[in-house]
Amino acid sequence: MLTISQPFCGYPLEDLRSREVLLQNTMMYDNLAETETSAESLLNNSPTFHHQKKRKQQEDQDGCSNHEPVKMAKKINHNASERDRRKKINGLYSSLRSLLPPAYQEKKLSIPATVSRVLKYIPELLKELEALAQKKECLARKLSDQENSASHKRRKLSSTTSSTSLIVSLSQLNDREVMIQITTMKSSSCLFAKVLSKLEQNGLVLLDSSCFESSQGRVFYNLHLEVTGAQATDMEGLKRQLVSLDENQEELLLSNFKSIGQLAEIFYK
Repeated sequence: MLTISQPFCGYPLEDLRSREVLLQNTMMYDNLAETETSAESLLNNSPTFHHQKKRKQQEDQDGCSNHEPVKMAKKINHNASERDRRKKINGLYSSLRSLLPPAYQEKKLSIPATVSRVLKYIPELLKELEALAQKKECLARKLSDQENSASHKRRKLSSTTSSTSLIVSLSQLNDREVMIQITTMKSSSCLFAKVLSKLEQNGLVLLDSSCFESSQGRVFYNLHLEVTGAQATDMEGLKRQLVSLDENQEELLLSNFKSIGQLAEIFYK
């Protein structure tokens, strides 16, 4: 028997079959690609395709043209909002700069320099406020002491004036002569001079006088007077005039004392 020999081409039979199948598939794919290319070419060259493409381009252009005003409006609004924001910020920094001393307000400080100076100025203001508060308390204590002293002086003056009240006693000896007895404090010599002046204004001339002082500091005057006028002297009216001299002096002293107190109060404010 003869042995079957291999083909002279050198390839096994199975390899030849595989190569044949691969070649057939390749040819089939090439034919399919040519078919698709031809179909696409026909589709691109058709009037319907061109119309749809043109319509789509027109729609894209219309969409862009419609969105353009909206974008522009948004941009304008954004720019306006940004301007307002910067304007407000500049106003706030300007107000902050106005709180600084005048020497710094005249300078054109930048925003960081303004903030830095304000941060340094705040502690200085706090120290100044603390010093002013202490000064206010000190002045309040002084004013309170002044008011207490003024109240004490008023009470003392009131007790003094009550003890220095002028006591007048008149006795008419005859139609032309009058005896007047006056009791006052030793410290009221100026008041006694006013009494003599008032008597002379009423037409009374001093003929004789005497005085003595008690241990309590009171002085007693005895005045012998002559009437020089043609008319009779109203003794009760004269007595009221003399007593009013003491009241006027008391009011004058109180008025002067109040004026001094007001001046002291104004000075210590």
